[in-house]
Amino acid sequence: MTPAVPIVYTESVSSFKPKLIGPLPAAEIKRRTDLLLARIGERVGEFREMHELNRSGLAHVAGLDPSVITHIESGRMNITARTAVKLTVALGLEPWDLHVPRELAPDLKPKHRRHRPPSDAVLERHTRRFLKQIGRRVRALRQLQGMSMMTLEEFTGFTNSSLSNIEGGKANISTAIAVRLAEAIGVQPHELYVPTEQSGIREKNEP
Repeated sequence: MTPAVPIVYTESVSSFKPKLIGPLPAAEIKRRTDLLLARIGERVGEFREMHELNRSGLAHVAGLDPSVITHIESGRMNITARTAVKLTVALGLEPWDLHVPRELAPDLKPKHRRHRPPSDAVLERHTRRFLKQIGRRVRALRQLQGMSMMTLEEFTGFTNSSLSNIEGGKANISTAIAVRLAEAIGVQPHELYVPTEQSGIREKNEP
């Protein structure tokens, strides 16, 4: 059987910006974060409706309060990686699927449907794997850009220890943090979440 070819969640390799433009103003970071949160909320609603679930039903299978689902779908919640895992385990998706623009994955469908919340052990395993993946991506993209940790610290305003925790897969990063990191490095926010094999951006030693 021929293995499935993974979806490449990127517009083009040229979307990687080789020039650093400096830190963005806080108001612009907030604007971009709000836009991304609204887009994520829409995707959550779309995937929920594919399962023919109401918000209370999704809250049940994700182990979340119904008010959390309402805030997420309304674009009013700064979603963390752990919350993304809860949602996507419940919806039969990969945790990065929520962050990928619809136009890059227009035919994306849930792979399965859960009927009860995941166990703590399952949630912890998926979360740990996702955080490590994000950390590796942040480090690889930073190095591809030729940025030192000190430069990333300057452009994001995050401390060196915070950045080390992120790259080490120890920080439960939020959407707002991902936006600041992505803008500093010069990539679209979803590039921080997707696996390397599903991105058009490659490390220098890759073909």
